[in-house]
Amino acid sequence: MMDRADTLHGRTIFWLKIVMPLMALTLLSTVFLFSRTADTGSNLPLVNNFENRVSKQQITAPKYSGVTDRGDVISIMADRAMPSDDGAAADRFSAKIDASTGSKIILGAQSAWLDGATSLVHFEDEVYVENSAGYKVHTQALVSHLEKIHVETLAPVTVIGPIGQFYAGHMVIHAPEPDGGVQMLFTNGVNLIYKP
Repeated sequence: MMDRADTLHGRTIFWLKIVMPLMALTLLSTVFLFSRTADTGSNLPLVNNFENRVSKQQITAPKYSGVTDRGDVISIMADRAMPSDDGAAADRFSAKIDASTGSKIILGAQSAWLDGATSLVHFEDEVYVENSAGYKVHTQALVSHLEKIHVETLAPVTVIGPIGQFYAGHMVIHAPEPDGGVQMLFTNGVNLIYKP
């Protein structure tokens, strides 16, 4: 003879096997039936960023290197470049010149514009120039050639170097002799603060 507790336990388990899956199904169906519509539109920052990149042609982290007739290596790079009608605009642009005579020059700016017709680069906004002799130049604008060593400032410069700090209205970096060294010329009211 079966115990009454065993029978009650067996019946309870039998009904729970039926009721529990039905309750789970009911809960799941309410989740889908009464759920709110999610905003999958353009409010997400990644979607906006992707749409901006697709709508505007651009190159991320472009790099380019070339050699001048003298054998100087000129390398340029940027965080981002966008083509325009007659060239390209770039953000956080920098250029490195490894002269054939052994000297090195680094140019950089927050923004730059490359003129495809003239092979000139216009540096703007927090422009700096550093060379292997230890000089650091700061200015607001300069122009540099891509096919030869010729850099010219379009604004006054502040220079910190081994001989001290000085200011000038104009600076030119060039290599006047085919086999000669690279020169930095400062003109237009040079004021030197000499540190012995």
